[in-house]
Amino acid sequence: MRYAACLALIVGLLGGAQTTRAEDLTVGQLLQDCDFSLGATKTVEGTPPGKGKKVTLTRIARHLVCIAYIRGSLETHVVLFTRLGRAARVYCAPGKVEVRTAVTLLGGWAKKDPERNKLPAAIGLDAALRDAYSCLPKP
Repeated sequence: MRYAACLALIVGLLGGAQTTRAEDLTVGQLLQDCDFSLGATKTVEGTPPGKGKKVTLTRIARHLVCIAYIRGSLETHVVLFTRLGRAARVYCAPGKVEVRTAVTLLGGWAKKDPERNKLPAAIGLDAALRDAYSCLPKP
């Protein structure tokens, strides 16, 4: 019941904002929504004190959607690996990958080539995790 109430709240908050279908979400859009500065006590890096991004309900809702999107992607990988075995593995992390770690890896991966920000988020996330946690043996 709590889950349904939270989902209804998020959908309501995003109702006025431009919504994006998951398959249309780009790496750049996902990274923009994944704003971990929302809970920070300081302003966003590079902005003068008092000039940080304003925290709005829409920003919070988009951040929650980001977390859910990435967590869902990570959990889907676990399910596929569990059901289909080693052949379904996209990446080989040494342990559980946290959402914040995945966002950091995706951001670093996207900075290597700005064109990567235009790719679908699912493709970018898989590529960033594969680059960071390759399943190939190290030479």
